[in-house]
Amino acid sequence: MVQGWHRGERSIQKKLGFDGPMKMAYTWIDEEMPEEHRVFHTTRLPFIPVTTLDDQGRPWSCIFAGESGQPGFVSSPHWERLDMNVKVWPGDPFGENVKLFEKGKGKLLTAGIGIEFSTRRRNKFAGHIHDVRKHGDSYQIKMIVNQAIGNCPKYINIRDLIPHTDTHPTVEYHVPQVGEDERLPDELIAFVHAADTVFIGSTYVASKEDVAKNPSHVGQNQRGGRPGFIRVRPSDGKTIVVPDFSGNRLLTSLGNIEVTPLASLTFVDFVTGDILYLTGEAHNLVGAEAREIMPRQNVLTLVTVTGYTFVRDALPVRQRSGTEPERSPYSPPIHLLAEEREAGASEFLSSEVDVTLTAVQLAQRGPATFTWGTSSANSSSRVPPSAAASATAGQSESAPSMLWFAGGIGITPFLSMLRAIVELDGAQMMWDIVFALSTREPEVLVPLVADALGSGQSKAKLRLRVDVFSSKPMPPLPSLPLHSNFHVSFSLHQGRVPQEYVNSLEDVGTKTAYVCGPEEFERGVVDMLRRKGYDKAVVRESFEY
Repeated sequence: MVQGWHRGERSIQKKLGFDGPMKMAYTWIDEEMPEEHRVFHTTRLPFIPVTTLDDQGRPWSCIFAGESGQPGFVSSPHWERLDMNVKVWPGDPFGENVKLFEKGKGKLLTAGIGIEFSTRRRNKFAGHIHDVRKHGDSYQIKMIVNQAIGNCPKYINIRDLIPHTDTHPTVEYHVPQVGEDERLPDELIAFVHAADTVFIGSTYVASKEDVAKNPSHVGQNQRGGRPGFIRVRPSDGKTIVVPDFSGNRLLTSLGNIEVTPLASLTFVDFVTGDILYLTGEAHNLVGAEAREIMPRQNVLTLVTVTGYTFVRDALPVRQRSGTEPERSPYSPPIHLLAEEREAGASEFLSSEVDVTLTAVQLAQRGPATFTWGTSSANSSSRVPPSAAASATAGQSESAPSMLWFAGGIGITPFLSMLRAIVELDGAQMMWDIVFALSTREPEVLVPLVADALGSGQSKAKLRLRVDVFSSKPMPPLPSLPLHSNFHVSFSLHQGRVPQEYVNSLEDVGTKTAYVCGPEEFERGVVDMLRRKGYDKAVVRESFEY
């Protein structure tokens, strides 16, 4: 059972100013797996990154998968148990690390993160392996789980992954100990720079004073961004720079590194199945120290590689031929390292989008409205891409139904989405939206919704129900567009969004839910949807990187 943050987690939270707001957030971590986690791990995942330690105490992010490349290699006979039938290919660090357990050297600490790349859903677990049976290159593993938590999906890039059992794993590089003056091979540096996803492992070694309250454990996490967001320092060719973007603010991986300065990084090419495993010495940089290494980046982790293995054609799962990843819209621009930049060059890669402030509308009170123009047509619309494409082509009679939940200024992305829908040309598609807006300033925000509907003609078909939750009265509405293809209603509810309101919504399982607002608001909405039985990923927005 988690009894509080350990000293490393408290340290990094204090450095970033989160020690107050996140003081009790450790209570979010369950000491057992909720039923939905057990179902998720056993039915939705074709592979799971799992951290284990080597004989030097270094973490390695291994890849656990079944021989078929399909979900089902995991079972959960009990709320604190995960059993796995894992095929270990040559070069995966687990093959060596498990020997410590076989020699009777105590518990084999483990932690994993299950990610469903088609939905961005992810859940983490930690504990230890208590039994291993080897059969050729396969292992029957029994694991005790004593920590479980759902995790922020914000920077996951969506992929369509399918089984690929015709693999021929080949170890191309195996360097357990990197010499002081050694560099990573150029092709491996290029491999890191091409990645948009990394699995990061960490370890926390408890002191004698802390072990009773915060026993030693390992961690497993994921970082995502645009291809190239992780950089390798040219000066030594082996220090990996991993920027940290804002998420759920738990900071467990960074907290482990604060106490035990080690980390592992595993990169996967989902097209070729190639895998690069790295481990090394790690430390966090915050504020000016971070910006000195990577301008405009306030938090980062440096991992100086002390061991690595590169295996080709190993992962029994591949990205479906002919598909491309759907990049997370929340990933910030790629920041080059200070030492990568030539004199006078931008600190961003050249592929970034330029935006221009085109208008500012000042309100008498409350927030101002800023309008931006962009150099990329692909970056302006927040409408789900597949639905927008169908609407434009007139290929469908109905768009995906959506639930929008906005808390205060969290209305911002929904205004952009609404304007984009109104501007679409798809006359055959009916947009069906329920919009729950919680605000202390309905007189400021409600007119913005009406304004987003526009005053001119629109070819879009829209059914919009706006439920305003506030302790204040509903303001007079401006003239709404009288389009025959618009069906818009506003209603006022007293107080905050309650569970009863969510329970009253029809066909919740067929809708896509979006939520944006303060963290407490977002978490409350997600919890209410789960209690209603909503089992899909909830799309969440944020205003900071």
